[in-house]
Amino acid sequence: MQVELAAEALPSTAQPTVHTTWLGAQKTVVLRDDGRLPDRRAGDGTWTAQLTGEEVRTLSMQLQLDEVVLWAGTETLPMGAQTLRFAHDVRGPRAWRSAVALPVPAMEVAEASSVAAMLGWAGLVMISMMGLIGRRGRR
Repeated sequence: MQVELAAEALPSTAQPTVHTTWLGAQKTVVLRDDGRLPDRRAGDGTWTAQLTGEEVRTLSMQLQLDEVVLWAGTETLPMGAQTLRFAHDVRGPRAWRSAVALPVPAMEVAEASSVAAMLGWAGLVMISMMGLIGRRGRR
């Protein structure tokens, strides 16, 4: 899982960190803006960190800048690769969640055909009901 902090106003010497408890183990990871993976480009104002480990469904974490907590909360995570994005508020020592990239599950052909059949039957039932209501109203 990747964590990104959009914070263009931070000096290059800043040390944003993510603190979490991952399956009972305390983890601290430093976010970087130096162009080394997982960061895409040095000095672009997007600080990036990679959290690795066994997949989890919920994750309690804190995003900090030095000793100041910018954001704290618990995230519900779907299975699969994703990125948690935060934006730094230059007016005060806080950040907010700006986006979460959710993996789009591939639908199997069997699932797609059963969904299509269900929608077709629902449409037929609605048309039949509208016909019955229309007949009743004319009497």
